[in-house]
Amino acid sequence: MRRELIFGLAALCCIAATRPTPAAQETAKNAGETPALRTRTPTAALKAPVRECAQHKAALQTRTTAAALKAAALHLSPNPATGPGPQQETNQQSQATPMQQQGTIAKQVHTATVTVVVRDQSGAPVANADVQIHPPGFDFLTDEDGRALFYLSPGKFGFWVNANGFEPAYAYIILRDTKPHAVNVVVKPAPETNQQSQAAPMQQAGQRGQTAATTGGRQAGTSTSANGEPMPPRKVAITFDDLPAFSSNALNGTQIDAQNEKLLGTLQREKIPAIGFVNEVKLYKWGEVDERIKALQMWLDDGFELGNHTYSHVSLNKVGLQAWEENVIEGEPVLKLLLAQHHMTLRYLRHPFLDTGADLLTRREAEAFLSSRGYRVAPVTIDVGDWEFAPVYFAAKRKGDTADENRIVAAFLDYANQSLDYAEKFSKQIIGYEPMQVILLHDSQLEADHFADLAAVMRKRNYSFITLDEALGDSAYNLPNDYAGGGTSWLDQWAITEGKMPPNEPALPDWIAKRLASLH
Repeated sequence: MRRELIFGLAALCCIAATRPTPAAQETAKNAGETPALRTRTPTAALKAPVRECAQHKAALQTRTTAAALKAAALHLSPNPATGPGPQQETNQQSQATPMQQQGTIAKQVHTATVTVVVRDQSGAPVANADVQIHPPGFDFLTDEDGRALFYLSPGKFGFWVNANGFEPAYAYIILRDTKPHAVNVVVKPAPETNQQSQAAPMQQAGQRGQTAATTGGRQAGTSTSANGEPMPPRKVAITFDDLPAFSSNALNGTQIDAQNEKLLGTLQREKIPAIGFVNEVKLYKWGEVDERIKALQMWLDDGFELGNHTYSHVSLNKVGLQAWEENVIEGEPVLKLLLAQHHMTLRYLRHPFLDTGADLLTRREAEAFLSSRGYRVAPVTIDVGDWEFAPVYFAAKRKGDTADENRIVAAFLDYANQSLDYAEKFSKQIIGYEPMQVILLHDSQLEADHFADLAAVMRKRNYSFITLDEALGDSAYNLPNDYAGGGTSWLDQWAITEGKMPPNEPALPDWIAKRLASLH
């Protein structure tokens, strides 16, 4: 029965393969042995828009927080007309900080004139507001018009604003050029009542949902933190993107089946539920369609679930709503047939690159479209960066360099541990507790060989493993989310919706970043 199904699906696939879309043709051209190009980059400020090899290599040299790009879209007003006049510029220079003095000297060399404008809710300027810029961490004051002028080279900057009688405020900017820019900051009057009685809506929702995250699972284990304190019980859903294989164009069908068999074997031995998200375009390689479909069949035969990752891994932010919707639909036929054989339905979609819409209207229209087709979006709250380590590991494995493989794996597991710690602390800051998390992984040789090691790292942090269904039962996933922009985690999205600044992500080891860049 199974082989009959596979051959039947193969015929279907071959028919579909005779009419590849332009998106599929472009995908096939770019796939090759550089799978990192076709996966979401968590540092979205520079990487999420990067789809082609040349762009990717340059972007990797400047790793920034994903939230920065988003926040820039919310706060940046590139309107030179609102900039200060010559007299204001002179006044600012007379009280310049070392940062401003350096900027003045550098004004004529690759710098942008940036004006921070601080106003209250009525639109009135706020004078003598203290503005601290990060980096480098200098303070300066606004003038009587609520303006502060300085010069910056392209990069990412955050502004913390404090003024007497007002609540602290903050804004971001991503400078990509040397044109004049203005950053508008609106400050709210400081409340007179005890602020502890006025918890943020997200924290209130988090407190209401805390019971869901701490009940129904195993009791607290004996795992301890670095300072010896016991770790709380935690739960995480395991998700894998880019099936049937992360490096699908660098592997043949037999190798893809072997990779999936090894990964699934580990999941079964470890008794860990998981879901895999499929790009159907990866099935259509001449002479290998049967074997590639077999990889998906193995997931279902072994009791796991599959979801849609669009047909050819296209970004909603890049191709637009209509083309993206068509790509979603094009990614359904084989999946639906396979799932039906196991009395299952297609329920989940994972956004490629985590791009959920360049603007809020597009996001809402995409959500309505997905709902109409019976989908629920699969969010991500933890990204351990396996998509960055996987190509470097794959290259070392092909060379047979075992020592190098071991070094890469050690670096990956250390980075994963840092990323888990980051997400746990960030969760508490944003919603007041650690929700049932959803981790982003990829169907790669790295995970096939070493997912058991990653699972051990998570267990040391007192994680138990749950289905995506169970994780999404946490009330955190019903929190307001008005984020629109470059792909980033749901923790960042919730923070930005609440107007909060996400902290910096763990830094990728420099040698891994350089090795990854050298592969393209």
